[in-house]
Amino acid sequence: TSLKVINFPSGINFSNLSSTFQVCPNLVTVTMGNSMPNLTNMQNTFNGCYNLKNITLPTSVSASGITLNAAFGSCYNLESITIPSNYVITNLGGTFSNCYSLKNIVLPANAQNSCTTMASMCAECVRLETITMPTSLTGLASTASAFSNCYNLKSVTLPATMNAVVMQIPCLEDVLNLIQLHSLQV
Repeated sequence: TSLKVINFPSGINFSNLSSTFQVCPNLVTVTMGNSMPNLTNMQNTFNGCYNLKNITLPTSVSASGITLNAAFGSCYNLESITIPSNYVITNLGGTFSNCYSLKNIVLPANAQNSCTTMASMCAECVRLETITMPTSLTGLASTASAFSNCYNLKSVTLPATMNAVVMQIPCLEDVLNLIQLHSLQV
């Protein structure tokens, strides 16, 4: 398609945007209104939007939780993204995988204990340098390949309260420039 810009008004009543704009290769800019109070599903919403460079997410979504599974996968030109602090994330599997230009990710800096997976969350984010993690992830069941091939990732701060069984060795596979790996102290 030739779609390049999307502007959602605030307060729009969508609950499911799953795969809505998947593989819109010419999409460059998305601005979502401040509030989408019923939004619970963004699985694959922008997956394959190769030229997506700018995105503003709504600051308010459903309080019951939102899945971001592969929401921004293969957005090759996306350089930075901030997930607003009031999101209750249930799934981060593959959320940013294959975002080759992504340098900075800010996840909500609060407890995200409803999140069950970070598997392949940032896999192949070859330019990723920094990621701000939530303060707690006690519901995680998998971190497999979460940061695999993030060659430029220099530091990861894991939450102090995190399900102990989830830290799987391939989580940091081929993270060649990792200087610091530590846990938050609360």
